[in-house]
Amino acid sequence: MTYSELPELTKWLLLAARVGVDDSTWMKADAAYLVGETENNAPSVLRRGAELWKKGIVPTVAIQKGGEGFGYFGHQNSLNALRGLGMPSEHITPMPILAEFESSRQVNTLTELLSFARMGKQNGWQRILLVPPHFHQLRSFFTAVTAVDAEYPELKVFNSAGAYLPWGEEVKHSQGTTLGTRIEIFAGEIKRIMAYQQNSKPYSLVSVERALEYLDQRDAG
Repeated sequence: MTYSELPELTKWLLLAARVGVDDSTWMKADAAYLVGETENNAPSVLRRGAELWKKGIVPTVAIQKGGEGFGYFGHQNSLNALRGLGMPSEHITPMPILAEFESSRQVNTLTELLSFARMGKQNGWQRILLVPPHFHQLRSFFTAVTAVDAEYPELKVFNSAGAYLPWGEEVKHSQGTTLGTRIEIFAGEIKRIMAYQQNSKPYSLVSVERALEYLDQRDAG
């Protein structure tokens, strides 16, 4: 049976299960990338990034640089927070938003991860850990596969969800323009994925089938 033969709900549940059970606690990687988040949600990825470095799972943690003013917690704030969590500056790698996106004011999760995929290729990274908060994990993975397919198909992306944050807490998300509990925001994330699969620039998000195929290819290598 191919993925296309599965019922749509089954495909989504299968993908969510596989993304959710990626276990990075035993697997070393070339770097961890901390997905850019709002001030409310940044502690999740920052704490997780520092933990991965302290455990020796990654030698460096990459954080977004640029794209300020789009709800992002900010490079300097993230740098200060990681230092406060015990990470030396030399193990924190700035990930600049590509100039083509910065100049056109196209700063979002897709252009962020396209920028990261290109940087990963330039650095010769082969295996990375993607660190978003739990509620942002599924859309981040769809976006990462889209970016990897476009920029660096050889890159193996593994999921490493951020530290726990209360699901019922009301927070800002999506460039600081979306307000709701993390449960409510997660429901909106599914709608965003479906919308961005139909129309998104510079690329539409990959299908569920492609995301599942990527996991098969990644794990077979």
